[in-house]
Amino acid sequence: MKMNKKYIAYSFMVVLALTIVSAAVVDYLSNTVSVDMSVESPLIMKVSDGSSGWVDSVSLGTIYGTETAVVYSQIKNRAKNPVDGEFTVTVSNDLDDVTLADFESITLNGNEVLVFCTQGTTKVKCAGTESLTAGETDEDNITITFVANVAPANYSIATQIMTA
Repeated sequence: MKMNKKYIAYSFMVVLALTIVSAAVVDYLSNTVSVDMSVESPLIMKVSDGSSGWVDSVSLGTIYGTETAVVYSQIKNRAKNPVDGEFTVTVSNDLDDVTLADFESITLNGNEVLVFCTQGTTKVKCAGTESLTAGETDEDNITITFVANVAPANYSIATQIMTA
């Protein structure tokens, strides 16, 4: 009988150990799934000099004081939702000395915006708001007329939309 009690005790311990081990092996109720995606900016901006198609960058060549540089920008909302942001036009040069006094006028779609521009330490920035509905494409005409006594330099015009 004594042997029988030991046999029962060992059997109980084996069953208990198997229960714990099998519970540790199966600690989940389902398999794992995953989803991969690429997230991109909802807006695509392009530029044109008016004689070529829409590209990322154009060169207008030489512009003289009193002349007007004309550039066109295109903004396309690829999202299925409306997008609002701040549209900026920044003018800089390789001398890092652009001032509001360098310009006779700056217009956006024929509307004078120079009065809305601010002068930084090295560049001039003009800003406004932009709202695009889902799938909308907007095209803007930007003109910059330089004063006669503008400092000779290589100027750069950059447009961008930032979050509002």
